[in-house]
Amino acid sequence: MDKIRAIALSLRKDYNPKKFLEVIKKGMEDSLLEKQLLNKAEEVLKECEKKGWWVKTLFERDFPSDFFKIENPPFVLFGIGNQKFGDFNFGIIGTRKPTVYGKKNARIFARQLAEGGLCIVSGGARGIDTEIHKGVLEVRGRTICILGSGFKHLYPPENRSLFGKIVDNGGTILTEFPPDTRPFKYNFPFRNRLISAISKGVLVIEASMKSGTFSTVNWALSQGKEIFALPGPVDSKQSEGTNYLIKEGAHCVISPTDILSFYGIETNRRKIRLTKEEESILAFLKNPKDIEELVEITGKPLPLLYTIIFSLQIKGVVQSLPGGKYTALI
Repeated sequence: MDKIRAIALSLRKDYNPKKFLEVIKKGMEDSLLEKQLLNKAEEVLKECEKKGWWVKTLFERDFPSDFFKIENPPFVLFGIGNQKFGDFNFGIIGTRKPTVYGKKNARIFARQLAEGGLCIVSGGARGIDTEIHKGVLEVRGRTICILGSGFKHLYPPENRSLFGKIVDNGGTILTEFPPDTRPFKYNFPFRNRLISAISKGVLVIEASMKSGTFSTVNWALSQGKEIFALPGPVDSKQSEGTNYLIKEGAHCVISPTDILSFYGIETNRRKIRLTKEEESILAFLKNPKDIEELVEITGKPLPLLYTIIFSLQIKGVVQSLPGGKYTALI
């Protein structure tokens, strides 16, 4: 099947890969392909070529093999950036409303797993997903962002700059939805099967019991993938889901090394060189503090503290938080 016909199938309002494949196997694909859809598909392909968006279909040899293995594979993949995916893809997901604890650990796990050679997969959403992609970029690692909308409706819109940086750094923005597709709520649970399909395992950083994150977990379980979860405070709503997953048998992880060791990956992480002054300030930032608190605790002058914190941020071991606070990432 050529690209035009495959795109036409993805444009149908009743798009259902599993059902459509059954029809195709019976040699009845023409019943699904209306002339109007074929004309629209031709327009879509021309637009993608013009804008530099690549298109791969299920019926081409270079279609990612991981998507062949699921029962409802995407008929078309629209991509921006690197067309070759990582040798070892690993998914990290979590709530759109993370705590400081969640944000901090999202960065730590993303950074260190990327440094360990993993290509990190997430969904580009607000919250944990955003922290994951940013963490990977901080160490110039590779990341794949799988969207729940088309490229003409990038979502969330405030992450446009982040998406651009992912591509510039050798990563990939991916979606199975045609360019005109808006970010409808029901797109995202369906999108989540692709995050798990392309990943060897999935780590959940934070999730409430009603979190959409469980959609990805359920897909991953049905696909035979390993599930990892970060434990959290028992009185934190955002850790109810991860603690539940651990109770139900997910791998409990407290360090990125736990995941690397599980897969037998040895990593020689670059050693971050800190001055004694930097080490002392970093120790105070294990819990978030603002600059006034640091002045009071350390007795150091404000200009010097700003200089030290700026250096720690450049070295990627301190992150600024809303409200003027800073926190250590290691």
